[in-house]
Amino acid sequence: MAGTLNLTQFAYALKTVYDETKMLTAVAEKNVAYARMPKNFKFGGNNFAFGVIYAPMTGRSNLFATAQANKNPSKGKQFLLTRARDYAVGSIDTETLLASEGDEAALLTAMTDSADSALLALNRSLGIRTYGNGSGKVGVIDTPSHSYTLTLDTLTDAVNFEVGQKLKFAANEASSLRTGTLTVSAINRDAGTMTCAEYVDSVTSITDHDSIFVEGDYVTASDRKLPVGFGGWNPSTAPAASESFFGVDRSADTVSLGGGRYTSTTNPGLSTEEVIQLLASRVNKHSPFSPDTVYMGTDRFKDFIVAVGSKAIYQKVSVPVTNAKGDVVAELGFDSVRIHAGGSVLDCFADRNCPEATVFVQTLNTWEFKSMGPCPRWIVEARSMESEDAVEFRAAYWGNFRCKGPSGNSRYDF
Repeated sequence: MAGTLNLTQFAYALKTVYDETKMLTAVAEKNVAYARMPKNFKFGGNNFAFGVIYAPMTGRSNLFATAQANKNPSKGKQFLLTRARDYAVGSIDTETLLASEGDEAALLTAMTDSADSALLALNRSLGIRTYGNGSGKVGVIDTPSHSYTLTLDTLTDAVNFEVGQKLKFAANEASSLRTGTLTVSAINRDAGTMTCAEYVDSVTSITDHDSIFVEGDYVTASDRKLPVGFGGWNPSTAPAASESFFGVDRSADTVSLGGGRYTSTTNPGLSTEEVIQLLASRVNKHSPFSPDTVYMGTDRFKDFIVAVGSKAIYQKVSVPVTNAKGDVVAELGFDSVRIHAGGSVLDCFADRNCPEATVFVQTLNTWEFKSMGPCPRWIVEARSMESEDAVEFRAAYWGNFRCKGPSGNSRYDF
């Protein structure tokens, strides 16, 4: 029958509505740090090896003989960047499809509702991963009890959760998962609480300050299955000699290989503007890079705007969206506040994914998101499901964040 919908027609419609431009912009919208970061869609092979120099050659002196006697080559480390992966799966039930027979508008409405939802899931995931360390941690629990209410230790972390998610728990990001799962049935984002379908203490041995993960993101102790973002490349604590970060022990120079870090304990009583001055000054002092970018949470940015007042210069920053060929296929715009700090001019951005208690000062061109092909891409445009009366489609990406110059970046944790 001419009016009967089939998978070929459905896949064609899906691909037409969600072309390359739509897919690329779908994960970049509202994810400021990810959107501004340079992209590289050529991530083949098992891994990508690249070097970072952390100490220049030492053959220098006022005396030639001494310079010659003390000459040593520059010192560097080779990182072996590996790919992480992230999937979003959507479906449309057969009854909806049949009801759309012969009505292209109805089909597109049903399709876009489900596809938009899948791409939004990838958008939120990639935005959160930009600031994460690869573990998938999305929050910390506060004082669990025999109730259906799960309370977050930091209420603004509620932005990382959605109704319907299944959550797992561990003592920290280096511990085994506890037995049991909680399903989110409601969220109070202002209070930082969630209602679960199960009693919170039904999770075996759950306790105060346990780390929270979406099921599947963290499976065994110390997993780093997701893209490693700012939280991994520029961690809040200095890298230890015992770690292997993409095959590298970063303890030889924790700043040159892991960025700078300061806290309200080491440098107390600072305002957000003073923090930016401190971080920019330290990057300029301890690295060959000149910082140009600041990221902070939306609430902190609001207070920052009030504090800087007339000293701020407001502007719209245009960000090109490029495809695998390097062609610009779209542009996104983000508002920034430009300030002078630590010997540099920096554009300050509010990013909903940035933890409210952290400020990052960075050098933009030291970062890159490297992926195997476009991010994201359809991996199955349409297929009949064996276990459900529905048609399923799948989107995914395979990639990771790369920092070419860790010393060009620094953070402050309040």
